[in-house]
Amino acid sequence: MIIEFYSKLKILLSPLRYIKKNLSLNLVWELYDWFQSIYLVQVLAYLVAAIQAKDLDSFYFWIFIFIIVEAFAYFFTFVATTYFVKSFYSMWHTLHTIYLRKFINLDNNKIDMLWTWRSFSIISKWVDSWIEIVLAKWINVLTWILSIIYAFWIIAFTVWFSYLLIILAIFFLLFLIIVYWNSLSLKYRRVRKEITTEYDRSLFKIISSKFEILQNNRIENENKKLLGFLKTIVWLSVKEEIFTSSWNVAVRFIFAIIQLIIFFWLWLWVIRWEISFSYFILVNWLIGVINKYVWWFSREIRSIWVQMVNVDKLLETFDYIDEIKWINNPTPFNYCKWNICIRNLNFWYSSQNIFTDFSADIRWNAKTALVWDSWSGKTTLMKLVAWYINPTAWEIIVDEQNVWDINLISYYKNIWYLTQDPSVFDGTIMENLTYALDREPTQKEIDETIRNSKCEFISELPNGMDTEIGERWIKLSGGQKQRLAIAKIMLKNPNIILLDEPTSALDSISEQVVSEALHNLFRWRTVLVIAHRLQTVKEADDIIVLKKWQIIERWTHSELSQIENWEYKKMLDLQTSF
Repeated sequence: MIIEFYSKLKILLSPLRYIKKNLSLNLVWELYDWFQSIYLVQVLAYLVAAIQAKDLDSFYFWIFIFIIVEAFAYFFTFVATTYFVKSFYSMWHTLHTIYLRKFINLDNNKIDMLWTWRSFSIISKWVDSWIEIVLAKWINVLTWILSIIYAFWIIAFTVWFSYLLIILAIFFLLFLIIVYWNSLSLKYRRVRKEITTEYDRSLFKIISSKFEILQNNRIENENKKLLGFLKTIVWLSVKEEIFTSSWNVAVRFIFAIIQLIIFFWLWLWVIRWEISFSYFILVNWLIGVINKYVWWFSREIRSIWVQMVNVDKLLETFDYIDEIKWINNPTPFNYCKWNICIRNLNFWYSSQNIFTDFSADIRWNAKTALVWDSWSGKTTLMKLVAWYINPTAWEIIVDEQNVWDINLISYYKNIWYLTQDPSVFDGTIMENLTYALDREPTQKEIDETIRNSKCEFISELPNGMDTEIGERWIKLSGGQKQRLAIAKIMLKNPNIILLDEPTSALDSISEQVVSEALHNLFRWRTVLVIAHRLQTVKEADDIIVLKKWQIIERWTHSELSQIENWEYKKMLDLQTSF
């Protein structure tokens, strides 16, 4: 238990190395703060003693000390607040940079099963929890422990040193009780966190499926699901609070015993006139300080354990998943205009076998289409060629270069993978067009790209290229998004283009416009395209028909459409029969 706590503590405090300078100033302020809170109690006791003795010089001296300590406190508060903000955002930016880089470099075979919103939640919300633990809570706990020890030291300094050691031993026992009871409640807390995530996911689904829920009157069903999650969350929270209440009672009980012992000894010493009235006041004030800090300490330890579940999830998601191995391969990819050769491909998705001993050649500078129904392996094959996911075993040769051996970044510079739903983020059209570029395009390039991609609609928007688009601004239609995505590809000018259902969500008019833009895009490039609508691939140089993750037919449209009883011919007849 102690070893586990120490290992987690070591991981938790690791981000401190990114803010050494600012952290030092924060720590100085916190140390001064705890010194001031205890020392002022001592100063007040000396003031009482001076008043009791009618010693005016001593009274003025301690008044002066009081003013100096308070003045420094105001100054340190101003400085510390400034550096705390700098520390927070410095660590915030650093951790976001680290975990965004980790996310980008994670093995896509694993991360592909993680929802986008979940990744965003883990990085944004749980990094904030980590920073709060490191910057606020652990520094607070450290200073409170020092305050408690210092207070006990003052009490014991003129009485009995062994008494201090006994108190410290009891305090250490309190710490062990807190850690132990928190570890018992941790399993309930982790499960509760998972159920809460599922609750959030269902809530997100309701919000994003508003019209479907409205049309099918499913709000009551969805509310029942949320209520089921909520009941489980409440049950787990009650279990967790039982453990929390138990250690709270234990902490209060032990501290009450300490207070009774202190009051009993004080009573004996007061009636024997062995301590002064000012010392009696000092001890009573310090007992109040100790009581406050012990309670804060136990509460903060619990809060740290609660938030450590969030940090554990961050580490579990991003630190314990392997990164893509081929990013740092030393051998760059060289474009030479040769075929893409797939040899003996084996791939499993979770526990499902997708491809077994699959082989195919993709012609260079040609348009190759992958067709058939869903779950035939088309998108998976596309992701494998893009090296977005990697296979269990295979050999893929691009330009007579094995993808296993080349640098992935250099390979990505020569390809573009366009998914079924092209991404458009909140921002201007120009920002969306140039986001993936590593250079600044000329105005001539932009004008030519807009013309070839059939994006003339941009000129009709309120601010042209500077028009804000996305969820919060002007929303583009499906056809406009597709054409904008084609424009992005044209600006990048890759040698290999991979398209997954580029016209699946478009009406006939939009499909015709997008098809013209695609025709301009495909010139002098190697293209691999997935399509359900066979009319969109009839101009392809090569058509591969996949069924149950194997090639069952392969030819051009004119040949495949003439052979009766072939699957391609059956599909074509079904799509054109009306």
